[in-house]
Amino acid sequence: LVLVGTEMLPFLYRLKSRPQAGALAAYRRDKLRFLASLPQRIREKSLYRPYFPSSSSLEDGHFVQRAAPGVQLCVGSLERHMLGCRLLALDHYGTTLHLALAANVPLICFWDRRQWAMEQDTELLLDRLFAAGILFSSAEEAAAKAAAVWDNVPGWWQGEAVQAARQAWVDAYVRCLPAGTKRSALVRLWRDALRGL
Repeated sequence: LVLVGTEMLPFLYRLKSRPQAGALAAYRRDKLRFLASLPQRIREKSLYRPYFPSSSSLEDGHFVQRAAPGVQLCVGSLERHMLGCRLLALDHYGTTLHLALAANVPLICFWDRRQWAMEQDTELLLDRLFAAGILFSSAEEAAAKAAAVWDNVPGWWQGEAVQAARQAWVDAYVRCLPAGTKRSALVRLWRDALRGL
């Protein structure tokens, strides 16, 4: 299991939906509650991926290691770890969510949706992830789901409701290029998109 965290800046972002200063303490505690709620046999096989350290963000990786002894840090390529793990856990909305859903990586998410406000169309898709048992309102519920599916993650993840919710998100928010597309074609697509702004 790989749990991926995000940046914890205690300063306001004006144009970004994310927990603000006071809510960051709760966000940080949630990841600890998730790890503490996992059965020991899963926690022993868990890695934590902290956000890149910066001078203005709250301590992350070492904070988790002190509070959850035995949980190792996930270092190196996140993509390699993500594609090779049994189950990915996200405590926030962000890029890794899109990557995992596009790559069909089994994942469980948990966050306070009031702190990560989205537009109405996105909320409807989040409701589908919630109904499919991918997104949870609490760390404890997410850990319970991880424990429930751990012995047969593919059986759960390939279920019709889970895959339908995943595919709806991918169709709405993830633009995948066909396999074998050259990098130059991708760069050209980005330039065309930026010129259109």
